[in-house]
Amino acid sequence: MRVSRDKVMHWSHLIVNALEHSEEITWLVDKNTLRMEIANFMISELQVEEAVDQEVRRILKSFKRTIAEGSREWDVMYQKTFEEQMKKHGRISS
Repeated sequence: MRVSRDKVMHWSHLIVNALEHSEEITWLVDKNTLRMEIANFMISELQVEEAVDQEVRRILKSFKRTIAEGSREWDVMYQKTFEEQMKKHGRISS
């Protein structure tokens, strides 16, 4: 995971704290439970993204012609392949 667990926990606290000041929110669970649910969701999504990143890199390395990482061509191919893989994982719509 590219983002530390501490950073994710911090973000979850910021989200709950921002919601806390809204009068339109009715709390059905305690705030700590909500923070943990938010953090777990974020960690899960980041893990999927990391797995897709590794898969995309493996795919790009398997091409017969070597594409230099960091080149414009690599960036375009990476983005296109990343989006295709995220669609396969149901993370973005078609």
